[in-house]
Amino acid sequence: MRFLYYLIFSFLIISCGDSDFVPTSASVINKSQTPENLNKFYGANMRHLYVRVFYEPNAEPYAGKNNRDQPVWGLLEENLKKIFEVRTQNTQVNVPKELNEMNLVTAQEKDSWTPGEIVQFAQTLGVPPTDEASSFFTIMFLKGAYNSGDQISNSVLGVSITGTTIIAIFKDAIRQLGPSDESLVVKFGEQATLVHEMGHALGVVANGVDAVTEHHDQAHGAHCSNSDCVMYWQNEGNQDLLQFIQGLVTEGNKTLYGSQCLDDIKAYSP
Repeated sequence: MRFLYYLIFSFLIISCGDSDFVPTSASVINKSQTPENLNKFYGANMRHLYVRVFYEPNAEPYAGKNNRDQPVWGLLEENLKKIFEVRTQNTQVNVPKELNEMNLVTAQEKDSWTPGEIVQFAQTLGVPPTDEASSFFTIMFLKGAYNSGDQISNSVLGVSITGTTIIAIFKDAIRQLGPSDESLVVKFGEQATLVHEMGHALGVVANGVDAVTEHHDQAHGAHCSNSDCVMYWQNEGNQDLLQFIQGLVTEGNKTLYGSQCLDDIKAYSP
């Protein structure tokens, strides 16, 4: 089996609900999505982007409506639409909104997941190939923690497997963002994580899509230096992330990608 390159992202926060939730750094190996994938995503013939969601028992995504009576998953949908809007591509974004549009899978009974195990599990679910007209992203909500191979981290919220369209969200870590499953901070935090990981998968911030202005935080891999952008590396502890999510909850912010990241996407030439 060929060596699996991967990219992981972790918000640097301490949960207000769990004093044992200690932030850890995430390492970055092979920082780029493949040109082959990017050229299909952003090609003139791309007509449909499909998000497929799978979840283990007791790891179901937050769905339904938010505090503004809008679909919780509408946040991911709006941000994906924005990406293709700035490119003036005629690409339809297909994102499930309700839990009954997502797929319950058999409990895997795992305490942790390595990148290779994530890919192997995704392949058992079927990962449709991306072609010039349709792209398919597989998002899995898993029980257990992320295992880099060197250590197991209970604070990694999500991972994007570089060079693929596979994303894993670690539900146990997500739940530590707030006091309960009913907390708006937890629900918006999950969506912010999804938007962030999809950004990596779509090549944002020099992850295959070049930065056209100075906003690439090279010290932290494929992340933005703009603290108002969802691709910002949260390296100042929990306060920055909590303020970011608070803006989503109280102000109804919809576009989480900063203007500089969107400018990069607009300028990308397949």
